[in-house]
Amino acid sequence: MFQRTSAVIASVVLTVLAVAMAEPPADPPAAEPTDPPAATTQPAGPAEGAAVEPAEPSTRPHVHRPVKPLTAEQEKELLESVQRRFPRRYKELTQLRKDNPERYQRVLARMWRWHERWKYLPEEARKAAVHRDEMKIQAYHLVRTWRQTSDRRKKRQIERKLRKVLIEKFNAEQELREKRLAAMQREIQTLRKENAERAKKRDQIVREHLRRMLLADGPDDGRGHPGRSDRPPGDSPPPAGSPAPTTQPAEPLPAADE
Repeated sequence: MFQRTSAVIASVVLTVLAVAMAEPPADPPAAEPTDPPAATTQPAGPAEGAAVEPAEPSTRPHVHRPVKPLTAEQEKELLESVQRRFPRRYKELTQLRKDNPERYQRVLARMWRWHERWKYLPEEARKAAVHRDEMKIQAYHLVRTWRQTSDRRKKRQIERKLRKVLIEKFNAEQELREKRLAAMQREIQTLRKENAERAKKRDQIVREHLRRMLLADGPDDGRGHPGRSDRPPGDSPPPAGSPAPTTQPAEPLPAADE
């Protein structure tokens, strides 16, 4: 299973590299909204299987959005990963860094997003995440091809393919959500067990907390650590060399069982 997942990751990363190395289309698709607009404000879409009329081509020149360059540590980690898995692509990146440093930074920024998505995922969720991202890449290519063709028959074919890809993407997202929910449930069970064990040690925890509070210079921060001093304003220690003020002897601390 691990070998199959690694093979899928390798194929998707290669596709990601190819997409990242290519300049984006002149009018990229808008990001998916987090919440769908109200039905009263959105016109009905085309019927299933019907051809979608092409939008008017954009006349605005494409302007690349500024990207935040990776840190030296991030760039090193990413390049080492690419060099280890895809030596040929690594050579292309190093050449791009010499020829076009600005585009090189854009490519790295895109690649880093994918790298971060998979790096910390548990094995059980990684396959679903990789498949979801693979469908995103396929959808990207299909949309670009749809925009570049003027043949209505080809557009309808691409739309049918795109619909299937989006269904697969949705299914992979659902699977990934289920994996995350299962992980959250396991974490909740672990926390409940730890909380039950803590409840059994109530007297010990309170006794230790009391001892720390009484011996500290001021109230603690709620975790048993001494906090800031309780001294009122103007009651700070005198400067070095000044006579010590006359004070009453401090009262003894109460016993722990009082």
